[in-house]
Order: sequence, then C-alpha cells, then structure tokens
Amino acid sequence: RGFSSRLHYSNFSLKTAYGQITRAVDGREIAEPADPDIPEYSAGTFQRYTFANKLEIGSADLLTFGIGFAKSKDRMSSLDENYYIRETITEVDTTRTLMVAPKDNIVLGSDLRLALDRQRLVIGAEIAASMYNSDISEGVISKDSLESYLDESIPFDPENFSNIIIINKNMEPIIPNMANVAYRVYLSWFYSGNFLNFSYSEVGASFRSLSSGYLQNDARILTISDNISLLNNQLILDAGMNLIRDNLSGQKITTTTNMNWYLQSMLRLRNYPYLRLGYNQNSFSDDLDEPNIDQRMGTFNVGIGYRFTQIDFSALTVDLGMNFSNDKDLTETEIFDLRRNSFQINLINTMNDLPLITRFSFTNSVHKDDGLIGYDSRHFRTLSLRNEYALFERRVRPYLNLRLNTFSGDQDSQITANYELGTIYTPFVRTTINTGFELMSYSNRDLDERDYSKFTWRLNISQRF
Repeated sequence: RGFSSRLHYSNFSLKTAYGQITRAVDGREIAEPADPDIPEYSAGTFQRYTFANKLEIGSADLLTFGIGFAKSKDRMSSLDENYYIRETITEVDTTRTLMVAPKDNIVLGSDLRLALDRQRLVIGAEIAASMYNSDISEGVISKDSLESYLDESIPFDPENFSNIIIINKNMEPIIPNMANVAYRVYLSWFYSGNFLNFSYSEVGASFRSLSSGYLQNDARILTISDNISLLNNQLILDAGMNLIRDNLSGQKITTTTNMNWYLQSMLRLRNYPYLRLGYNQNSFSDDLDEPNIDQRMGTFNVGIGYRFTQIDFSALTVDLGMNFSNDKDLTETEIFDLRRNSFQINLINTMNDLPLITRFSFTNSVHKDDGLIGYDSRHFRTLSLRNEYALFERRVRPYLNLRLNTFSGDQDSQITANYELGTIYTPFVRTTINTGFELMSYSNRDLDERDYSKFTWRLNISQRF
C-alpha cells in the first residue's frame, strides 16, 4: 500500500512512489516448545518500505534520458524480538539465533532511448547498480572494524552513509564492482509489416533489487522476436526465442541453460473462419557430462474460430482450441514424463438491439505422468459465464460472473465455485468505480473437513488525470 505520482510538463517528467511492499506479520507461538517453561515463536515478517524517484528529460519522439533510484528497507521496530530472534538457554550460556533478518537495499539506475523515423526504429540502453545488505540487525560497522575485516584500508567511513544504506559485514559486495551491476540494450524496428525486437541483458551475481524481485541475477538473457504481417494483414507469422544462461560470475560448479523458442501463425481471410497453429518448446539443462538436469517441454496448439454475423438479432463469435504438450525428464532417472491434453471452447455473443454481452468458456484438461513417480489420469474442468449489460450510454455496466472449477484424480476430487455480482460505473470520462460481491465455496468430496466458503466485497476507484 502507498501512493505514486507523475509530474509531466513539456520535455520534463518526474515519477515518485512511496509505500509498503510487505506489511508486518507477527509469528505464532509454538504449541509444543522444546522447554515447556519457555515459550517459543515462529518467525514473522518485517514491514518493508520503498521510496523511488525517476527523472526523465527529453522527447519520446526523439531522445529521452532518465536517472533514478529505489530505496527499500525493513523496519526492525515493526516486529517484536520474539518473532525474529530465538533464545536457547542452556546451563552454560544463552544463545540468540536470528530467525529472519531485516534487509536494506538501494538501486541507482539510468536509461537512454533514441527513437528515429517516427518511432519505427527505437534503440535503448539501461544500466543499474545496487547495494544490498542481507542483515542489518547488527547496525553500522565502524571503519576500523571494517578495515580489519577486509585487511585493507577503505576510503570512506560507513557511518557517514547510514542514512543511505546500513554497511556492515553482510553487504553484497562491500566494495562495489561489476558483480552488483545490471544492464540491458534493446532494439525495436517496424518496417513494411515486419516488427523485429531484440534485447540483451546481463545481471551481476550480487545485484539485488528488493522493489522488483522478478530479476534473475548472475545471468545473461538474450531475446529475439519477429512478427510479420502478409496478405494485407490476413496472414500473421510470429517467431521468437529466449535464452537464459546463468553462472555469469563463474562461481558455480555447473552452468544451466534455459532455452525457449516458439512459432505461431494465424490465417484470417475476410468472411471466412480463421485458423491458428503454433508450437512452443522449452528446454532446461546443465553442462555436466552426465547431466543432473535435462528437461524438455513441447506444446502444440491449434485453433479455429468464426464470427457469425448472419443472425439478425446478435453477433456470435465461436473459438475452438486444442493443446497437446509433453513435459519430460531426459536424464537417466526419467523422474517425470507428463502429458497434458486440453480442449477449450469460447463463445462471445453481442446482442444487436440490447446492450448485452455474454461470454462463455469451457476447458477440459487431462494430465497423465508415465515417469518414475507417475500417476493415473487427472481431469481438470473449468466453466465460466459472464453477462454484462450496459445502461445510460455504457456509463453503468452491471455484470454477473459464474465460475466452476473441478478436479478429479487418484487422490481426491475437488469443486470450487465462484459467484460474483457487481457493476462498473463511469460517472466522468476519466473516473471509474468498480464494486461487486463474490461468494466462493470449496468442496472436497473425499475430505469433508477441508470444505470452506468465503464472502468478499470489492471496491475499486480509479481516477485518471
């Protein structure tokens, strides 16, 4: 929770964000502690705050330059010591063990973007450096202690930077180097119906960003994709690949490679049904002579659809799709050999004389594993129905959602049902209010004690300026 803002004027832009990305959660008292006379607690979660700023100068039509930072830090006072320190008392002494460590992190970054030929050609680069402390519970280390720990003199006093980041022995790294740097270069080129994208990035082994945990560190990533439109946009061809290789620092025994590539095509001749075909393959392996990891998953999909406009009172779009995939362990152990086949039907009906839109979807999926662990067929079914009715020139749109998920297999059978009634209200052009009630019920046919239900009310107000 928090807030964000953007100030934009001419060729100047300032973005700011501040708030909590994790809230403080107390641990629980352990029911059966080692010593009945001394209570024990499980670990909690610290409250983590993030403050970020980014300044951009320039025009999106030509050249833009940006510089910014993101600061994230755990607030130690948000947790009682019982929930992050465990004391073990013996006849000799008392040992204090840290169950969860408070962290501190700052990231400094800059980016440059050049757009040419009315943004048909875009070239850009991004670079960032991080400082990360995995445990700030001991506070700032003194300069003498740090020099003694490193066995060399340092040109700064850690206490002078305590307002920026807490420096102690848990810094990664203590002396900044290329290991705590990440960068990316990219290119986008649109020419004669051909849209080409290229991106290459490297993330150092010590690069950490608590405000964006999706980055894979100690890795290089190459991404290439191309989308081609032919026959006056009636034939679309799409292909791409993504290669991720870790152990950039060479500190690990093995290097793993994740390779994903795909081919997609869609033929949509006017006034005829459209057809799509695609294949995707993902492989994950290491570089050992006798690999411990060697996995491959391939998925083939085919679909056909048509928009029926021959009906006088409505327009109906029907889409049918099938997927066939195989996820297999290619090592000598052959732990898994998972086959998944699914069928899906989607219907969208729009009434001509009534502002009513109905969407229906049904999916049936069968999974079976013929590997070492193996299991019999498991069936997953999903059914959803949504009706939306527009009133007052679409300013008020009540809706009804029904969703049903079922699972049956060799272990148990489960049913989850969701019923939602709500409305979307647009009182002004840039204001949207969405509110609704949802009732969810879960039923396990074999384990009745796991059954439960949940009622939720949602309210979302969006204002654009």
